[in-house]
Amino acid sequence: MGIINLKNISLNLNDLNILKNITFSLNKKEIVSLVGPSGSGKSSILRIIAGLLKPTEGYVFYYRQLLSSNKNMIPTGQRKIALMFQEDVLFPHLSVFKNISFGIENKSSYEKDELVLHYLKEFNLLEKKNNFPNSLSGGEKQRVALARVLITEPKALLMDEPFSNLDINLRKDVCNYTIETLKKNNIPVIFVTHDIEEAMSISDKIIVIKKGKILQIDTPKKIYSNPNNKCVAEMLGSINQLEIKPDKYGILETPFGKINCNKCNIKDNNYKTMKHYCLIRPENIIIGKKGVKAKVINKYFLGASWSYQLDLGDKFPILSITNCKKELKKNQYIRVNASKKNILIFQE
Repeated sequence: MGIINLKNISLNLNDLNILKNITFSLNKKEIVSLVGPSGSGKSSILRIIAGLLKPTEGYVFYYRQLLSSNKNMIPTGQRKIALMFQEDVLFPHLSVFKNISFGIENKSSYEKDELVLHYLKEFNLLEKKNNFPNSLSGGEKQRVALARVLITEPKALLMDEPFSNLDINLRKDVCNYTIETLKKNNIPVIFVTHDIEEAMSISDKIIVIKKGKILQIDTPKKIYSNPNNKCVAEMLGSINQLEIKPDKYGILETPFGKINCNKCNIKDNNYKTMKHYCLIRPENIIIGKKGVKAKVINKYFLGASWSYQLDLGDKFPILSITNCKKELKKNQYIRVNASKKNILIFQE
């Protein structure tokens, strides 16, 4: 059993189904990312865990202790579960020192001061201890907010897009620093983000959510390479899509060879009525001496590599390829191929 366990959580607000049968666990030292479109219910899950929303159905447990149901709610302040929001939540009228010390309970003044000094040193904020939030940089504000959370010794941390207001370079640095600090302190995290690369890089487990339902739970590598469906594949990064009609035997003709639907993860063998999609990640299309003939119609310099759009002729749609080290000319003809193991087939 995990530290935090959600079982069959549903949430209805104003006659709207916000969450439907959400079940998952957060384990020790684990970082779990919730990803999905805006309005999919990710933040509502955090608020239910924190005790800010009551579920319509289902249960939230801390180990085996019941935290939330539609009948029973342990108050937020008694849960020892911290929540960091997207918005700046520092008290503007308090110094850095007093912001960090705000949540400390059951300690003498001397113990409080010593503990705050420890965290000021730990987060490289000692010289800023008398500053007020309006004089801090975005990264410094995040470090103060994190120190204020950790000083309360939470059993778990819920983070609702805490870095989204930072510029991209600072965001990566602050995110990496935060995750390293949380791992060092053995604090498990549930992390909400719209940034798929961010989720991939920091997570032990990713939960994909759409319209209040969980579509897939898995490791970043497995969920990227083996998505459960077309929707998950699309959410986790750029992907080429080809709508292809199989023949009466269930054979799909792709640009990179024929594929038998009967050997794929296809649930319905009614080939005449179901749409079939062939999905290929751009990085899995390889330029070589063999393969299908393609014309370069657009080129994009990405710094360390090139990306191209390719025309494979009237039979197939335009494809994109990425991570190419070699510069090609526009209107140049090349040959490309892809391993069948990297081709995903889905019905819709």
